[in-house]
Amino acid sequence: MSVYKSKKMRKDGVRWGFNIYYKDEVTGKEKRITRETYKTKREAENAERMMRNKLDNGEYNPLKGDVRLRVSDLFDSFIEYYASTGVRESTVFIVEGSLRKHFLGYFGDYYISMIKPSDLGAFFRVLATELKNYKRMNYPISQFFEYAKNDGLIVTNPMDSLPKLKIVGKGRDKQVRESPVHYTQSELETVLEVMYNNLNAKQYTYFTLLAYTGLRKSEALALYKDDIDLENMRITINKTLSKDSSGNTILTDTTKGSGRKDAIPTVFPLHPRLKQPLLDYIAKTGKYNETKYFFPSHRSENGHLSMSAPDKWLVKFYNNNWDELADNGIKHRISVHGFRHSFVTALQAQNYNPNVIMYLTRHADLSTTYNYTHFNVDSIENLMELSTKKELDN
Repeated sequence: MSVYKSKKMRKDGVRWGFNIYYKDEVTGKEKRITRETYKTKREAENAERMMRNKLDNGEYNPLKGDVRLRVSDLFDSFIEYYASTGVRESTVFIVEGSLRKHFLGYFGDYYISMIKPSDLGAFFRVLATELKNYKRMNYPISQFFEYAKNDGLIVTNPMDSLPKLKIVGKGRDKQVRESPVHYTQSELETVLEVMYNNLNAKQYTYFTLLAYTGLRKSEALALYKDDIDLENMRITINKTLSKDSSGNTILTDTTKGSGRKDAIPTVFPLHPRLKQPLLDYIAKTGKYNETKYFFPSHRSENGHLSMSAPDKWLVKFYNNNWDELADNGIKHRISVHGFRHSFVTALQAQNYNPNVIMYLTRHADLSTTYNYTHFNVDSIENLMELSTKKELDN
């Protein structure tokens, strides 16, 4: 019998599952597809029937998974994976319930590969009106997309480019607005100046490097000292920090950009603005750095910083210096990833070719690059003035 009652005991009751056997075309051996997260026998029967239809219609490859998967198709296997990562059973129960009610209820019929940051922004605007602490959903939803990415269903996690939301008013007057996730070039210069006066050399150099290279947080943390070539003003980007299935931080010899079909360039020019800050940083800390990492940690056995370190630096910086930032015209905060958004937006404002921006950021496709660009009145006016000047010159 393909549909059966699970022997695993759960606090919220039994689960039903199904087995579908198939022949592996490569080895000739019999294998099976198993799902075991359904609350009723009918749910399991319906899921089994849908899976058999996918197999018959060529929509599911047992060796590669779903050819085109919806959120509802992957949801149950994600919950199984989430439960296997060492999370407490009570936490799994709460997360599953919330995701099933809100996330699955909204995106259940969406193809995972078609979900864009703007779709998630619309979802969270709705969620912010329904839940007081809607931000608690960010992490499990991001983990869902990471799970899909690890399965090869998507190249980038759309949650990485999620618009920030700002709650205005209370009760019936409550409104949800998008808060900028980037800084303009002038705002960025102001923030970096305040950082220079209030952060240590390692922290200031780290954020300056992100601002002028567009590096991802984990790529910058994975940099070796030999990756920075100040004589030729070049930087090598060919590795990153990531999490393994047990939640441990590991160094991998690939980056997110490896999802691109063409050859991924690993060496990029450094902006001239970076030379002096990098020289100053090396002069101050070089003799104390006995690790191979450019941004070392002497507390870590592996020699590198934790992936949460930059987030903690930035939160503390904002909390300690917000009055000074506000006095200098800074009206909003950004995340560490926001420095990458600022880098892309600055290039866009300077009228760079989109393909050049995609090359520098190592995005998988142009659609991802466009998701990173944020127009504002000043940048559009600057572009119009530049275009008018060119016409008059001609």
